[in-house]
Amino acid sequence: MLPSDERLLLGPGPSLISPRVMRALGAPMLSHLDPQFLAIMDDTRARLARVFKAPEGSFAFAVSGTGTSAMKTTVANPVREIDLLQTYNMEIGAGLGPLAGKIWRIGFMGTSSTPALVTLCLAALSDALGRS
Repeated sequence: MLPSDERLLLGPGPSLISPRVMRALGAPMLSHLDPQFLAIMDDTRARLARVFKAPEGSFAFAVSGTGTSAMKTTVANPVREIDLLQTYNMEIGAGLGPLAGKIWRIGFMGTSSTPALVTLCLAALSDALGRS
């Protein structure tokens, strides 16, 4: 049974849904390959560049996927994971099950985090990104 009146949601928020969003949710679905969807993503990308004050010529982008997709796009794609593993004994991993897309581990296999390892990890990522 659906609620018959508007409710105040008091989770992280409050997060009332505006009538405009409700109408959008009732609109026909677009495929991720639909030209109209691609135009929406291009507009979103341009707006992201303005919001984050990206320098002229920068490439801001939106990923039409999960948080896992975004993380793989920004970290794992430019950095060849095999290079990190072979050169630095580092891995890039994600949560599974209910944590999928919510947590990420970028670090050294079989070790706990220490300030020295965090510094080494950042230097290794910087080096690997510089080579890609």
